[in-house]
Amino acid sequence: MSAMRMIRSWSDWQVGGETIRPLAFGWMRIRSSSRIRVPRGGRSPTLPSFRWHRCALHWRERSIRLTGYLEQRIDSIGTDHYQIITPRNPDRRGAQISIRVIGDASALQQSLEEAGIITDFRPPDVVRVAPTPLYNTFEEIHRFTEVLESVAQIGTKRGRD
Repeated sequence: MSAMRMIRSWSDWQVGGETIRPLAFGWMRIRSSSRIRVPRGGRSPTLPSFRWHRCALHWRERSIRLTGYLEQRIDSIGTDHYQIITPRNPDRRGAQISIRVIGDASALQQSLEEAGIITDFRPPDVVRVAPTPLYNTFEEIHRFTEVLESVAQIGTKRGRD
């Protein structure tokens, strides 16, 4: 059995004799007459790299705002029901918040699923939420915390009975 060879040409991949053309429009998809000429063995142009860097910074800033809003909303519900166990410093975490549930964590997880909210449940009592900056909104975080609050209120009423 021979190993499959992948050869990269200027605009296509050659894989086992088959030509594969990338779907994405990238630097090499620009007409060769309008490309910046890079000497053989030279470095890549920095403009595309700069644009990607700016885009990454934008998404990171949005991530920090989304997770900050999520933290604020959870804190407003109260520590009698939920405790954030992810570091509070945005530089020490990504786009994810881990919440320790004080009470019935599996019931909370079930309520979230019924509301169409996808989280990561870690038994016995941790729910992980990842507000992804590429497609999650502040409204979705608000809706998530409304479910948290309603479950907390139900638990409080049960505790009084």
